[in-house]
Amino acid sequence: MSRSISSALALLATLALSASCGFTVTQDRPAYEDLEPHEQSVVQKVLTELRGFNEQVEARTTLSIAAMIEKEKINVSFEGHLVSANLGDGVIHVAPWENLSDQQRELVRSWFASPSLASAKSSYETLFYRFLAVSQGAKQYMYEALTVAWVFGNRSIYNVERDTIREALSYYRTIGQQASMWGFLTRICKPMLAKHRGTIPFDKKHLNANFQSLANPKAPTGYLYYICEWIEMGKASAVDLTTELLWVQSIPALAAQSSSGTTTNN
Repeated sequence: MSRSISSALALLATLALSASCGFTVTQDRPAYEDLEPHEQSVVQKVLTELRGFNEQVEARTTLSIAAMIEKEKINVSFEGHLVSANLGDGVIHVAPWENLSDQQRELVRSWFASPSLASAKSSYETLFYRFLAVSQGAKQYMYEALTVAWVFGNRSIYNVERDTIREALSYYRTIGQQASMWGFLTRICKPMLAKHRGTIPFDKKHLNANFQSLANPKAPTGYLYYICEWIEMGKASAVDLTTELLWVQSIPALAAQSSSGTTTNN
């Protein structure tokens, strides 16, 4: 790996996950067979979603994310951190519900205005193990199409997240689950949007300036609010999945056409 890519990975990992909380991402993690049963279950759930997404990718493009669909490529070895990430390090990171602290589970319950912890757990699992897992798969597709180095060097976190969430929405519509998944997302995001619109600025500048506090993995309430806003945007702008996937491949050409050398899709 080149020094520039290594540096980009280190920077993004620091931004996305450390947030001054002593959290680090390492390749020195337990093998699948050494995971707890609940952690193995999370890995299998994530892999199921990624397989379904990749079937659509391979059917509609010449690319594939098959290399990511391996049990050792799903990192669930987190304690006390709320994480869903694909840092371009060849691994998808996701935090199991059972590994959260009691305080964090109560935080999740407050996010969704759930009537019970059991209800919050169900919503968390659908969001993190299914929808956000597909959005991380969409991110992997972007890395395959554009390379990790190009994405890190030319695209903003805001737009990468916005586009991959929109792609995940399009995927669930394509496989006939628009009503169930979109309806679920609308329901869980309603309390977040009602509470934080008007109190947390939703724009690229604010995200860039406050990323570490918004995405603090111990309590990423601000970032969950951003995810809900991106979901709302995506529901309004998502097109068919083939168009979404092929558009990703065209991003460098669109950037090159811009008179300023950049594009609003960066």
